[in-house]
Amino acid sequence: MEMKECPEVSIFCITYNQVDYIEECMDSILSQKTSFKFELLINDDCSNDGTREKIEEYASRFPDVVKPVFHSSNQSSKGINPTSEFLFPRAAGRYYALCEGDDFWVDDNKLQIQYDLMEKNPETMLCGHASANVSADERKILGLNRPFGGTGFYTFRDFVGIKQIPPMATASLFIRKEAYEKYVYSGYVKKPAHGDFKMEMLFTALAPMAYIDKVMSAYRVLAKGSINRDIMRRRDWRDIERKLTQTRVDYLRDMELVAPSDRIDGLSDLMDDIEYKGALAVSDLSTLLGRWRDRFEAESLGRRAKTIVYSCFPLIQDSIRIIKSYL
Repeated sequence: MEMKECPEVSIFCITYNQVDYIEECMDSILSQKTSFKFELLINDDCSNDGTREKIEEYASRFPDVVKPVFHSSNQSSKGINPTSEFLFPRAAGRYYALCEGDDFWVDDNKLQIQYDLMEKNPETMLCGHASANVSADERKILGLNRPFGGTGFYTFRDFVGIKQIPPMATASLFIRKEAYEKYVYSGYVKKPAHGDFKMEMLFTALAPMAYIDKVMSAYRVLAKGSINRDIMRRRDWRDIERKLTQTRVDYLRDMELVAPSDRIDGLSDLMDDIEYKGALAVSDLSTLLGRWRDRFEAESLGRRAKTIVYSCFPLIQDSIRIIKSYL
């Protein structure tokens, strides 16, 4: 079969000060074995650690594949979403795959596997797969993210049932062009909730999502320069967590306006679960006992004891978070 001239898949990569990781990220993408062409659209947000130079080197070596986007000033600090604002308008593919600069793919057939599945199931908007959580520098496997029981198609209600938000890692997502267009042009991309969460919830509310129970990507836990690592060291992290919880709940409430009611069964349960976990994360003991006493008392003794201690002595939790961010 003759390979088409235009890329079938556009890969979106955003990076900022990830010089220690960006080569492995790009190598894992360029090593993909496919029957179709693909392109790597990579946005560097004014890195000052050598990341840009690495990208320029790869762009000169693979000019038909690696297509960088550079800026004169940092865009994320202005509240701009680089993926939807700069990469999406340049994309030529019928499908979009994601891989942030500190993550990487671990299966050379990842793109082909997801592409084949989506081609056979045109009603599906989103495909994801199992992934590994690894230590940032040593790449030691810390755990696997396998949210569902096996390969198959899963509904919004299934998402609610696993109580994991968002269910899949960014680097596992494979999206139909029409779905991402709907996401952008509807304005949902600009709502304040986290991007992966918004996409996975919206696309699955509109059509069952495909999941492949095969580990094909890796997520670096607390990588250098990551937002999560930065938040762990901030004194106002509780305010950030509370805002994250509220934006997710607000987003889900808005979904009632765009998704058929029979497609979002369990929406209220999911919002309640997000609020409970948000209160647990910040050790808000009074809210936990006031709204979810039975559920909190069903937690393990260790979990309850830790929450009580952190509630009474918040500086202990602050200190532990800072220490963990350096491990």
